[in-house]
Amino acid sequence: MTFYRRTSLAWFALSLIATGPALAADFTVPTPATRAADAGLTLTAPRDVAETEGQDIAADVDAAFALADQFPAERYELAPLAKTFGQDARAAFTWVRDTIRFDPYAGHLRDGEGVLAASGGNAYDRALLLKGLLEAMGVKARLAHATLDDAAQTKLKAAVFAPRGGVPVPSAQPVFKTDFTDRLRARAGRDFALLTTALGSDALAAMETTVGVPALPLADHLWVQAEIDGAWVDLDTSLADAAPGDTLAPADATPEAIDPAASQIVTLSVSATLSSGEQKLLTATLPAADAANSQILLYFEPKKDGIGGAIAGGGGYLPVLVVNGAETKGEPIAATDNGGAVGGAIDALGGGGDDEAVLQAITLKIVTEAPGEAPIEMTRILAAAAADGAMATDDHGIVAMRWVHHVMISNGGQSPRAFAILKAASMDYAVRALSSETQLGDLTLTELLWPTTSANLALPTASERLFVEALNTPGTRAFVGRPRVFIASTGARAGGDGTLQGFDLDLALDGVSVVTEAGMGGAAGRFWYGVLEAALETEYGLLRLAAMMPDGRDVLGASLAIDSAPLTVIGAGVEIADAPQTMKKALAAGGRVIVAGDPAAAKVWWTIQPDGTSRAVLDPSLGGLTGGGGYYRGGSYVNSSGGGPRYIIDSGGNTVGEVRNGRDMMYRTAPRAGGRCGGGQEYITLLGCVSIPVAVGIGILAGAVIVASYGSIAVTIIRAL
Repeated sequence: MTFYRRTSLAWFALSLIATGPALAADFTVPTPATRAADAGLTLTAPRDVAETEGQDIAADVDAAFALADQFPAERYELAPLAKTFGQDARAAFTWVRDTIRFDPYAGHLRDGEGVLAASGGNAYDRALLLKGLLEAMGVKARLAHATLDDAAQTKLKAAVFAPRGGVPVPSAQPVFKTDFTDRLRARAGRDFALLTTALGSDALAAMETTVGVPALPLADHLWVQAEIDGAWVDLDTSLADAAPGDTLAPADATPEAIDPAASQIVTLSVSATLSSGEQKLLTATLPAADAANSQILLYFEPKKDGIGGAIAGGGGYLPVLVVNGAETKGEPIAATDNGGAVGGAIDALGGGGDDEAVLQAITLKIVTEAPGEAPIEMTRILAAAAADGAMATDDHGIVAMRWVHHVMISNGGQSPRAFAILKAASMDYAVRALSSETQLGDLTLTELLWPTTSANLALPTASERLFVEALNTPGTRAFVGRPRVFIASTGARAGGDGTLQGFDLDLALDGVSVVTEAGMGGAAGRFWYGVLEAALETEYGLLRLAAMMPDGRDVLGASLAIDSAPLTVIGAGVEIADAPQTMKKALAAGGRVIVAGDPAAAKVWWTIQPDGTSRAVLDPSLGGLTGGGGYYRGGSYVNSSGGGPRYIIDSGGNTVGEVRNGRDMMYRTAPRAGGRCGGGQEYITLLGCVSIPVAVGIGILAGAVIVASYGSIAVTIIRAL
């Protein structure tokens, strides 16, 4: 058995991860004059993947690691930063006070290094950063807690908008290629100009004056006390002019650690909608601070583990959630009980008699919770039956069961340094570990997908470090105050003998807040941010599409359709009988809809909420882009650099970094899980450590084996974003 030296998923990742200098694109809210110029912009598409047989990526790897040095460890990593202070607790206090902005969100959201990347944090997370620094310096420290009265909260609110006197927030643009950021800005500028023109010249101004900013969660307050010269000294960095010993209130407790109930959390729930009712399959709750540093994958596998499980039946499909290599398996879908693949799938889709349940949809419900605030939730449809009531099937069973979903939970703390390191390490890893047929059979799903999931982190990194940062202006603060959930899905399409791949990209749930010192306004920033997000998902998806065969590929998204027909603005509360249900709900909830062409026939549109929040929508539940096509078939890359890296392994056997030119390059986000599971020449490991027949997991084209169903084997080198 021979493996083709390229899969489209890996080739897509290869086309995304890149190095090179970047000139600054302007992601601030466009002025009216800028919008007039942006309306006439001509957009350019990314280049299709060219033949690259034998292309050497050694220089790309070296350049990517060098790029990481533009974001020094002493600024983005806790231990190197702590060393710069020696044992001077007051110096650490001053640095945090002057460098880290105050973000007014509830509870514990991000860890210390997340605060460093965001250059911002609330009282909880600033305190945890300073405590971590002090402990790394060998200074004894503890937390202090108080509930603030109205007067203290007024002082703290002023601190949200007060300028800090430390080092300016570093620009993250150099971590991306210039042509990528230029395409982002051009698409977003064009879309923003067209949308605001369609709404009318007075629409944004009206939003600025009619919607107030909610009250900020400032009462629950935390800071640090350090033992200095034998006495406990209060170190509260919240106010820009604070000094050691100052507090906003006397401490009512001095806990060693925060109460787990004070942490923000994300709950993921997978369910099946059957003709007989709803079946809950799997539920997992993750602390947001931990989840933001994790590789999270969701996929489905046959209930009967091991060889033959998918073909011979044995109880149907069940969901599997993998967090940093650790699996949680859910309940089997009742409607597929008669067989994990072909036979059971056909019965489940309506061929098994009147008494059998029929599978209608599979959904992922996402709920974020923060202390003292209402939950935020959304439901993402992972698979749904067609108009005839049946799900798509092929010779290997239900097509949707062969998709893998990369769930990215971010909290505002995406680090440009960590992303630069991941880009370099992913390229190197792909060529060293994923180009051998022998090695491929021994790798876990998390390892096989590590280069691709690393590339996907371009989505939250660009969003948080480029877009959110650009919204911060005097009197206006933009920050991530609740967990954000991106989903990048990929898998087989029906037909093509497993050689066709589809993909979906979606910021399923957002947590960005825009607040103003005046208490009103921020609508233009919210509107512009939503348009930027749509541009990011679109341009990222077009890069993936460029890695597919030109013939027969397709893509659908609101930004791509915006100039396909005249734009129609539908006012809040307007009823359109034949419109999609998702559109009707948005209008009923008080939003406006902007659609190109006939609303009743629309598949994509934009929603605009009364406070200016905008979102690109793809019916029925996506907020991003969908597309697909045939696998690209071309040459492979080589790496001429001698030797290999020295890996940094943690106590659990996970690879968490590597040493390059005498410098520790820590991955931080999505470390590679250690461990192997046995493969072989006849069977290949695709689902965690469950071996399944090659025929189920992959397609065959002209004698070459190509990963089509899970897109999980990256055998090419990751290249530029």
